[in-house]
Amino acid sequence: MKIKTTYFCVALLLTNIAGYLQAQDDNPREMFAEARTATANQDYEKAAEILTKLNEMQPNIALVEFNLGYNLHAAGKLDEAIVFHKKAAKSDDFKSTALYNLACAYSLKKESDTAFDYLKQSIDAGFRDMDQITGDSDFDNVKKDARFAEMLELIENDGKAPEKLKAEDFYGDWKVGSGTRAGSKVGSDRLPNIKIDKKAFTIPSGPDSDPFVMSYKLNLDSKPITVDFKIESGPVPEGNAKGIIKFSKDGEMTLCYEPTGEDRPEDFVSTEENGFFLFKMKKAAKTQVKGKKTLASKMEGKWKCVKGTRAGGEVTEERMASIITIDDKNINIPVGPDQAFVMSYQIDESKSPATIDMKIEEGPAPPESKAIGIVKMEDGKFYLCYDATGANRPEKFESTEDNGYFYFELKKAED
Repeated sequence: MKIKTTYFCVALLLTNIAGYLQAQDDNPREMFAEARTATANQDYEKAAEILTKLNEMQPNIALVEFNLGYNLHAAGKLDEAIVFHKKAAKSDDFKSTALYNLACAYSLKKESDTAFDYLKQSIDAGFRDMDQITGDSDFDNVKKDARFAEMLELIENDGKAPEKLKAEDFYGDWKVGSGTRAGSKVGSDRLPNIKIDKKAFTIPSGPDSDPFVMSYKLNLDSKPITVDFKIESGPVPEGNAKGIIKFSKDGEMTLCYEPTGEDRPEDFVSTEENGFFLFKMKKAAKTQVKGKKTLASKMEGKWKCVKGTRAGGEVTEERMASIITIDDKNINIPVGPDQAFVMSYQIDESKSPATIDMKIEEGPAPPESKAIGIVKMEDGKFYLCYDATGANRPEKFESTEDNGYFYFELKKAED
């Protein structure tokens, strides 16, 4: 449940109590203050008793319902608390936290399906407190459930379902930034660069030793992702290992594995007791082949729209007439005589089609807003399709009423 006393006090500070509680013989505001003091002293029974009387005097006040539900919950009266959590959840002021408290209550009742349903609703309503959810003992009954990791992933991804990873997302050269073996840090001079292709992980083992070449099998549907290794060649001629993998929002991959193949790690921790290996890595920067231009460099210049669609409908003539300017950092799209979107961007050519991630730096939209899309260059034309909400990356170069994507075909503008 939400941190004790904190939300009670915040609700009191942020709400015009006089507007909620009308004067009577028993002063409601004094009663509320008395209940607040009882809550601060962890006398939840007394606080609930006062708030119950206050609720009977003046029913349907979200502030009272929220705090009554809180104190009943803290007093262990879960069924009674659930009634008031549900009432408080109808108020925009308390919705996300009341839904969170409902998830806590049903977790304590060991009704995991209902607990996860309310936790998802809470996240959809704006709950984002990662420290609270990971440290909340109310969820001890469900923390080992795979759905708990999914909820954490949703919060990390700002409430949006993460893109489903494909095997191809692993392929390439990875630069290891840190490593731990059986709880001891691996020296920077011994951190390997790991190469991953369709068949194997290739991990250097030292300047005078052959690398480990390990075939692997991924389960992308498990939470976290699992990987099973089989040594094909290297300093140790045979053997198996079991591990888990996760990705952060900035593209960092964390790999934790047990080198004997006896046990699979349950968490991303390496200690002297468990003997696990733990590596954190990012895709190594691609080395450009001399004389060969990257897609990003081909994009640079001035472009004119020859076709533009938004949610299946044609864009305005004004937008079609705009000259889009792209440099090595930003895309500049005029949207009026005195306005333009300036969006920084990143291209990943290792994907097929190449992906583009854009972030608004300036323009008539909230700064830091993000969009994700796909790009290609064919026959001198530049094709761009993206989701302006940043929720889903297009798989095809098409814009329909259902997907709501933007789709542009551009050709180089004449100077």
